Amino acid sequence: MTLIQSAKPLTPVKASWWLEAVCALDSQAPGFAGAALKASDGRRQLIAAGLSTARPHLLQTDERGRRDRTNLHPLERVRPGEASELLLSGSAREIASLTLGSCPPGFRRLLNSAGPQPQPRQFYPRLHSILSAPEKRPLARVLLHTQQLDMDRLRTLERLPALFLRPGVAEQIEHIQVDDLHAVLDVIRAVCPDATDAALRESAKSLSRGKSLPWFVDTWLARAKLPAPPVAGDDQVRPLTTVKEMRRAAAEFRNCLRTLTIPALKGDLFFYECTETRPAVLAEVARRDDECYLKGVHTVGNRPVPVRARRVVETWFANAGLKRRVDQGADVWRFVSYMCNEHERQSRRRRHGDDLDDLLAEFDAEFDHLF
Repeated sequence: MTLIQSAKPLTPVKASWWLEAVCALDSQAPGFAGAALKASDGRRQLIAAGLSTARPHLLQTDERGRRDRTNLHPLERVRPGEASELLLSGSAREIASLTLGSCPPGFRRLLNSAGPQPQPRQFYPRLHSILSAPEKRPLARVLLHTQQLDMDRLRTLERLPALFLRPGVAEQIEHIQVDDLHAVLDVIRAVCPDATDAALRESAKSLSRGKSLPWFVDTWLARAKLPAPPVAGDDQVRPLTTVKEMRRAAAEFRNCLRTLTIPALKGDLFFYECTETRPAVLAEVARRDDECYLKGVHTVGNRPVPVRARRVVETWFANAGLKRRVDQGADVWRFVSYMCNEHERQSRRRRHGDDLDDLLAEFDAEFDHLF
């Protein structure tokens, strides 16, 4: 088995600079390249850290055998054999102190978490700078809790909102865009009157105690205030003005109102509770092209609304200047959906009793807003 075959494979894109630097030193200290390729994962990362600040043509000479003596890298101030021995067997403290200026706490541990592949050249000075800077201490704490670290994750954590720089958060951002987190915080601050920096920081402490980022966002949106409704209500028809009220109504009416939080926060949908009718109903008002209109009237479990209750609501909104847009196709499909779901409900009730009504109400609700 040849030397190259026995070495662990390197990713060309990431390791090209490393291979060039290793070969440059090997030309002055024969055997260094072979030993570096066969080194352990941790030693490879140490070698990469030591070479990361070196010039591309480390220790190389011109055609007359002369070496450029200007701006010498620390490894060029010692003999090639000594540089090779330091990188292959020196401690993390010795290598980092000589080539990067110091060895901050946790540097060796994070190098070990970087895996077998040398990272891009700038990874090592950047990691060293974060661990050395007092103002970067919150980020350093998060890094020290990560199980795996590479250049992509380091960039992501550097751009993470300071609020989320907490142990346990790094593992949650694998499939989350950091820009989205910044945008979500802007939304929370805009729609939640009590979302002060102090309150957000206090809430974010729970992320270090096992709570998730979705929990954080959902908890704050539950406190959100909805945009002002197009028509003020009265004792008969009352607008829902907060997300908390929407969630309470969703539970009482057993429908999918909770899933419409985002359109309501954006001002695309508004909901009114009408308790004077029998049964009580929810009126749905939509905004399209800066025009608001009555989109629909719903009752418990999305059952058909009695004609008298529907007329009361439509008359109230018509007097307020909002007419209902009639889409006969949508109404037909809504009724067809209801009949099919009602048959399913009755069949299951005969087999299992009434305990499935709540689940089937959710099933009804999904169909109710498809059209």
